[in-house]
Amino acid sequence: MDHDQLSGIAKRWLSRPKSKNGAGCNLALVEVGAYGEIADAFGYRLNGMDGYSVVVEAKVTRSDFLADKKKPHRSGLKKGLGNYRYFICPEQLIQPDEVPDGWGLLWVNKRGFVRHKFGFISAGTEISSFYHECSQEGERSMMAHLLSRFDDIDEINQQHRQLYRTIQRLESKVKTVNDFKLAKFARINELEAEVLRLETLLKQKEADDASQSS
Repeated sequence: MDHDQLSGIAKRWLSRPKSKNGAGCNLALVEVGAYGEIADAFGYRLNGMDGYSVVVEAKVTRSDFLADKKKPHRSGLKKGLGNYRYFICPEQLIQPDEVPDGWGLLWVNKRGFVRHKFGFISAGTEISSFYHECSQEGERSMMAHLLSRFDDIDEINQQHRQLYRTIQRLESKVKTVNDFKLAKFARINELEAEVLRLETLLKQKEADDASQSS
């Protein structure tokens, strides 16, 4: 497993719902950053004013993990990216007691399955112990740089809004059709029940007539 593969696994984990032990991010990217920091995987979860960012650092060697401590945004000289932070590595490469305070740990086995060792998504009431004051300027700069790569981001936004309105109209039409089908089936059931009642009465009358004739 190389670094790029591990970063890709981290991206998929960031997008995985929290109900499935993932970070539940709406946005997940690989190899992005700003102000001298490049995150192997970066995710952001939209949640109103309580949204948060998650950084995952991929480590495939011990030397790479040990060298990470020397980075200025790890030592505290600079604010780094990510309100919540994780290391992801091949199984057993990094031990839980080696992880810096406030960081989580993800192990990946040979089949690519992610094992969540510990971190903010399983911290419960102790989630605050994993929270970091991130570089909001850096994250804004990174997002703006990514958006600037599009020729006309507003045109894309307008197309998205138009598509959303179209989807809403289609969903309304589908609901109308489904409601009509349900009403139709309900009426059919009523008619079938009435036919069955009349057939029962007819059979009873025929039985009564046959009894009186005998």
